[in-house]
Amino acid sequence: MRPSLYFSPYSKHTVDILVDWHKATCQPLGLICSTGQVNVDGGYTGFTQESLREYVGPDAYIGRDHLGKSEDLAKATKMLNDDIGHFNYAHIQLEDLRDVGAIMSQFNGCIRWEIGPGECEMKHWDPFDYCEAVLSECKPADVFGFAFPTGCKIDETHNLERINASLIEEFKGLGYPLKGHNSDYCSEATLHRLAEFGIDSLNVAPQLGVIMTRAYCDYARVFGYDLSEWEDIVMRGGEWQRWGRERYAVELGGQYHFNELPDGYTERANVFVSMSVNAMLCYYHRNFTERKPL
Repeated sequence: MRPSLYFSPYSKHTVDILVDWHKATCQPLGLICSTGQVNVDGGYTGFTQESLREYVGPDAYIGRDHLGKSEDLAKATKMLNDDIGHFNYAHIQLEDLRDVGAIMSQFNGCIRWEIGPGECEMKHWDPFDYCEAVLSECKPADVFGFAFPTGCKIDETHNLERINASLIEEFKGLGYPLKGHNSDYCSEATLHRLAEFGIDSLNVAPQLGVIMTRAYCDYARVFGYDLSEWEDIVMRGGEWQRWGRERYAVELGGQYHFNELPDGYTERANVFVSMSVNAMLCYYHRNFTERKPL
């Protein structure tokens, strides 16, 4: 059974919470790793490809997220070389189809492909034509599935929830598993619709980071712990700018700096943060996983 939900491993604490949930519920564990989070140098999570695989065990599904979104062909090729043997699949998002062909010709049979246009490709090409062109570069056994914006779009800390039903139906016709991007902050009604439309799995990434950040900060406020120096680090880091405005800077950018929390603070806030994340996991499981047609 493949996972219905895939999450980003923002830190060792994040992974610990997800592994505990996996063991308690027997739900398959799915992880999606950006090139900044997990790489041969450790990334901002502290995990290399090898150490993450060893930590979560052989049964977890681990994927490389958005390969090609910010890397040129040479960097993407090196990343895949490092991923092979540790990751199950790579989400291929190189905008130049010639580069997609060059990547696939080298690695077909070594790693499976999650194919799908990102928002940039959606603006420039017909997404279905794009995916058909990429499909021509590989064998069916090499295809992990398709991942694409289902019409939902994240806006700071909420979702615009505009489902493109006709696009989903078009992709279903290809006969491969479908994963929805931009599935964070979805209402119950939207999750029910995505399940009913036949989406097999969802990526839930920034919402997990935001919930953990809010929990860390709330714990500090309730119990009188000063996190102001860490909040300044998050503000200066600037990663929050890709997600929204300054008023949400700490909660949008905190996920990039969990490993810089004060010594011992992760352990201090562990139960509080774990409860918050588990509430989110139960919400998605109840409203998406359990609603999928058998």
